[in-house]
Amino acid sequence: AGSRLMVSTMDERLAAMQQQIDTTKAQNKLVAARVRQLAQAYRASAAMGGGRGMMGGMGMPSFGGGGMPTSGGGGGGIPGLKALAGLTSLGRGQNGHRGASGAEQQVSALFGQGRAPNGTIEGAIAFAKAQLGEPYRLGANGPDVWDCSSLVQKAYASVGIELPRTTYEQIRVGMPVSRSDIRAGDIILQNFSAPGVPEHVALAVSPTMQIEAPNSREVVKYSPIPSGPIVVKRVA
Repeated sequence: AGSRLMVSTMDERLAAMQQQIDTTKAQNKLVAARVRQLAQAYRASAAMGGGRGMMGGMGMPSFGGGGMPTSGGGGGGIPGLKALAGLTSLGRGQNGHRGASGAEQQVSALFGQGRAPNGTIEGAIAFAKAQLGEPYRLGANGPDVWDCSSLVQKAYASVGIELPRTTYEQIRVGMPVSRSDIRAGDIILQNFSAPGVPEHVALAVSPTMQIEAPNSREVVKYSPIPSGPIVVKRVA
């Protein structure tokens, strides 16, 4: 009995460690994507305005004078360098513990409440909205007929973010988010046939509403985010 208890305890600890590793990997992928977006936004800004910084219209927070924070005082350094330096502590909370809160704090410092630059989320949602009223067919990939996961995949592909094709794969990407923190652009995995096996996915357009391609009897539409079991992932 003692040996079985010890083995069971070790299994539980290993499972917890694996979950922590998976969460950290998801956080790192999310931040890497956003850093790439930041670099693209900076290059575009430099080409257009010659050092004016990235303003609120690009989805960036405003820092004092309206530009990105700099590495030193007086407007000298490289825009965004100080914020990027903060990523060295990514994944650690205020007390040095790993967790989603630490990643959210670091990402928010770069992008303001976790919002990606250059209208990435807005662009994905705009793509999904353009499909409202289109029919559903299982396995369809657009451009005029969709299933649930192809709609979400193509919405993000339209803004340069690659997602897997199926719900079974999409649940493995992005950073886990609690129901209380749902934001526009999060993907909402639902209709679970077994733990970790979602049969449906939708794109959040607000903390309470989603766009979905529901089934063969309906068309792409707005609907309330379900009150039942869901998994929320943030991919941008």
